Amino acid sequence: MVFRLKVYRTMAIASIALVMTACQGVDRNIHQNKTELAKIRTAMAGQYIAAGRLDDAKRQLDMALTVDAGFAPAYDMMGVLLQSEGSEANLARADGYFCQALKLDNNLMRAHNNYAVYLMQVGHYDQAIHHFKIASTNLGYEGRVQSLENLAAAYQRIGRHDDAIGAYQRAIDSGSATERSYVQLIDLHVMQSNMNDARNIYQRAVAAFGRSSALSYKGTQLQMPDLPKN
Repeated sequence: MVFRLKVYRTMAIASIALVMTACQGVDRNIHQNKTELAKIRTAMAGQYIAAGRLDDAKRQLDMALTVDAGFAPAYDMMGVLLQSEGSEANLARADGYFCQALKLDNNLMRAHNNYAVYLMQVGHYDQAIHHFKIASTNLGYEGRVQSLENLAAAYQRIGRHDDAIGAYQRAIDSGSATERSYVQLIDLHVMQSNMNDARNIYQRAVAAFGRSSALSYKGTQLQMPDLPKN
């Protein structure tokens, strides 16, 4: 894959230390709202997955679903966990968890993005594009730009280069795209001999990120004059 797809696992609680403190307090109060407890457990699982502590993540998600079997984000996170483990058996199981998350809450944009990343991994590109489109057009979703970048990468993967250009351009126009999106868009414009467009994107990239090694290389390819370093 040219562009590494982004799984969105962030939840409202920023650090595992804060989550653990909150969780301990919740455990002492047996009357605590079940959904809030499931939310905390799921947030902890996301932090554990990011740290590679998959067994700890599984335990947290099991507890989340025990207290609230209808909490859609926990099913989404379980899908991410099983996908992260990567064995054939767990990859097969992940599909069911993503589907259950969306069955419980079809407006859970994070689940649409994460399910699409999974679908790309298993080769179901058209389905992946469908879910990336949903997430990337939902204004207010905090991972929307990441979903746009993922959508562009999915189009690029199956050779729909014009669609990929459009999606990368939308991500860049949002003002919060990654440097890699600029690089991929430059490459696509060069591939289609749109050199003026490629140079314009290069100029915007340098303004946004400075003269990184990747952009310096692109500048050489485009025969651009050196620009002042940030």
